[in-house]
Amino acid sequence: MRRAAFVRLLILAALVIGVLVTLGGGFGPASPTTTGRWAPAIRAAVGGGVRGKGTGSDTEVGQGPVSPFGDVASILAQEPPPGFRQRGPRMRRGWLPELGRGGDAGESIEMAPYDGRFAFARIRFATGRFCSGMGGREPPWAHDYPRSERNLMKILADVSYIEPFVDGGNAYTLDDPRLFRFPLLYIAEPGCWAPTDAEVENLRAYLLKGGLLILDDMAGWNDLDNAAAQLGRVLPGHRLIPLDVSHPVFSAFFVIESLPEHHPYRYARSEYYGIFENNDPARRLMVIINHNNDISEYWEYADTGWAPIDLTNEAFKLGINFIVYAMTH
Repeated sequence: MRRAAFVRLLILAALVIGVLVTLGGGFGPASPTTTGRWAPAIRAAVGGGVRGKGTGSDTEVGQGPVSPFGDVASILAQEPPPGFRQRGPRMRRGWLPELGRGGDAGESIEMAPYDGRFAFARIRFATGRFCSGMGGREPPWAHDYPRSERNLMKILADVSYIEPFVDGGNAYTLDDPRLFRFPLLYIAEPGCWAPTDAEVENLRAYLLKGGLLILDDMAGWNDLDNAAAQLGRVLPGHRLIPLDVSHPVFSAFFVIESLPEHHPYRYARSEYYGIFENNDPARRLMVIINHNNDISEYWEYADTGWAPIDLTNEAFKLGINFIVYAMTH
């Protein structure tokens, strides 16, 4: 009896290991060599029109696992910024003291002093009591920072006539007056976001004056509930309205034919929400919420070989479309 139970246990363990290997381990995106094992729903073909450099018209992007950006590895720098170490698909960078531990917002970090170029601006924020530090890692706002924005900016510079700052990005507190120099702001882990009243007022002014806010790296209803509650403080009376691929933001630069449907490392179906001026979907989009998603995860690991090329392409397309929409609306 004991031997039979032991054999059954070994078989069960082998099945579990096989499932994890097939799905990329459950601890990060599958490597490019295993993309064929992903479900068809999350292996949407790379395609759609793109208004690229030197064309002046739409050109077709190649199908299959060939990047429309050319050789991504040749575009993206291989060496991480000083003080960071890359150890694997889900093993994070070394913690930097200047990032803080998450309990308070700390001071703004400005890698790219304003000189007229586009620079990526993320929000540095204090967290709620259950999010601070998140197990000794960098604070929630700093997840994927600054590798993700550095890689996105290199791709943006390569495929468009925008000439961004490409060596990282800025991280501002929400009460920093310099926010108004940037058309787009990015918040990671909004499930942990706990803005002060002063930050709420400054963000409200930013959005009403024409800014665009992206909320990303979130999963589950608790994250969405907190994001909605904080946005309700920022824009009272405004509603979260589901977005689909027909909205102009998804054709602002790349023509995206289908939206990414799955979180890169959680078993959750992605959803997209927006907040519009006067709750009117025909008017300007002020906030985009990538629920059950983490597109900056793909940006961060684009130069490592850990993330499938086709899924990484779709994440870059979304990021570039958000930027172009913000700069033109």
